[in-house]
Amino acid sequence: MEQRITIAFAALELLSWQRAVLEGGADPDKHENKRADQRLRALLTNAKVPITPVPGHLPALKAFASDEGLGDAPKAVAEVRHRITHPKVLDDLYDRDQLLTEAWWLTVRYLELLILHWVGYTGGVVDRTKRGWPQVDAVPWAS
Repeated sequence: MEQRITIAFAALELLSWQRAVLEGGADPDKHENKRADQRLRALLTNAKVPITPVPGHLPALKAFASDEGLGDAPKAVAEVRHRITHPKVLDDLYDRDQLLTEAWWLTVRYLELLILHWVGYTGGVVDRTKRGWPQVDAVPWAS
C-alpha cells in the first residue's frame, strides 16, 4: 500500500503543478511553499469536488483523522502520505487495520476525479471507495 499511496500522491502533485503553475500562471515558489493538503484542496476546489470530512464508509481513515485532529479528508490522506515518506514512529500507521488501504482508495478517488475534470469529462463516475452495488453519479462539476 505504501507504494500505491506514494505514486498516487506524486501524480496529484504533478497534476497540481500542471494546473496551477503551467496552466494557471501561479508563482512556482509560492506553489512549492504550500503544504501538500493545501495544493490538493486547491485542485479539488477548482474542480468543484466537495471538501468534506472523511466519509463514514472509510472508518479507519475517519478514526485516524479524528484522533489526529485533521480537519478534512484532503488533510487526512496528505498526512498518511507524509507519515509514510517521513516516518517517526513505526506503529504510527501500521497499528490501524485498513488505514493504508482506505487512504489509498480515497487518494485514487481524488486522482480519478481530478484527471476527469482536467480532460473536460462531464459524464458519470462510480465512487470505488464505496462497497456494494456500484452506483453511477454525475461528476461534481457537471451540475
